[in-house]
Amino acid sequence: FSTISRLLGGTGAQDCVETIEKLLEALDLKKKLGDLGVMESDIEWMTENSFKISIAGINAHPRVFTKEEIREIYNKAL
Repeated sequence: FSTISRLLGGTGAQDCVETIEKLLEALDLKKKLGDLGVMESDIEWMTENSFKISIAGINAHPRVFTKEEIREIYNKAL
């Protein structure tokens, strides 16, 4: 995290997240799902669909995610 931060203009691991957020903002990429037209009512469909479309990626991840955790990630990104 230190290296990533420093490469992006930060000072070390402690400001890595802040440094990445500044980069995303500068590139106009700091968007939430709601900014892209996703509504709360879409989250259940997205959760179910992620287990159909992206199951290979989900299964390849070192951490096993439940549908509730995926739903929560979408809610936080809304």
